[in-house]
Amino acid sequence: MNKILLTKVTIMCDRIAEMKGNGAINLYHAFRCLTVDFITEVAFGESFNLTTESEDNTFNTPFIECFDLASESLWDLLFFPFIRIIVNKCPPAVAAKLSEPAAKFQGLIRAVAATVANFRRLKSSGKCLNREIVFDAMQHLDDELVQAEASDILIAGSDTTATTLAVAVQAIIENPTIFTNLRNEMKDAGITAEHDFDLLRLEQLPYLTACVKEALRCAMAVPGRLPRVVPNGTKPLVVDEKVIPVGTIVGMSAYSMHYNESIWGEDARVFNPSRWLVADAKDLERYLVTFSKGARQCLGINIAYAEITLTLAMLVARFRFTIDETVTESDVRQLDYFVSAFEGTGIRTYVHEDKL
Repeated sequence: MNKILLTKVTIMCDRIAEMKGNGAINLYHAFRCLTVDFITEVAFGESFNLTTESEDNTFNTPFIECFDLASESLWDLLFFPFIRIIVNKCPPAVAAKLSEPAAKFQGLIRAVAATVANFRRLKSSGKCLNREIVFDAMQHLDDELVQAEASDILIAGSDTTATTLAVAVQAIIENPTIFTNLRNEMKDAGITAEHDFDLLRLEQLPYLTACVKEALRCAMAVPGRLPRVVPNGTKPLVVDEKVIPVGTIVGMSAYSMHYNESIWGEDARVFNPSRWLVADAKDLERYLVTFSKGARQCLGINIAYAEITLTLAMLVARFRFTIDETVTESDVRQLDYFVSAFEGTGIRTYVHEDKL
């Protein structure tokens, strides 16, 4: 997996280098292309190759546009069942006339269905990859269930990490000290742009790791309340000396946890990697709920850490960045579509090649 990740991040950085002279680059979209390419390669056995599909510095693709409309229509799909009927039952031509979000959602479903069909063909022909993929564990399921699972993996494993990377890079650009500290730490460790990036070595760098954790805290890829049901156990759940009855639905949001000043201090809303470098920083990890906790914790936690760590390291080792002055507050304001999304274009920057 590490080799695949290194390849994908290198391709993205090479594309950024190619387009740096064409104006400000939409790094948020670049990260979205990267994360989709990586998760589809790892989980499905074939990459969607969005990073090389985009022809300009916007890194925009039809698939990304489908993603946007699908995200924006989430609450419509939840509260208006007839739209779900359009998505699931109507032919694409009819769906396009009845509901643009429904038609775009169908586009996502068709893309996933095509990967499932291709996997089935490869298996039936006796061909297979030299490694296991997610589909291998679902061969006993029918296509509809496999497609549903694959859609969950695609959505959970792409924009979540891309948003986190965008928040991290924006913070690094806005605070030159953070950028300088990262480069100095990598230089002292003998890591340069000309060498292969070894994930195990990168994970040993304290300041880089602190930046990754702070990005996960501030970005909050799933910011809203995640419902949990109080189980029927031997010990009652007691909160503030009140017993919460069995069967009660309890929700806690990453937003309220990650911006709680009683935990993080008065600078709770500030991107401050140094908070993870103090003596008792380990205690803060219990309050980092980006991936939730316990039995329902996100399965992709290690993949996300690897993606963010390697991508930040390679970007810092190869480039310097200047924020596009036309970026507005609304461009980078985060909205809750179950997963976080930017209200506007996300972060756009001018990129200058400056190899470590």
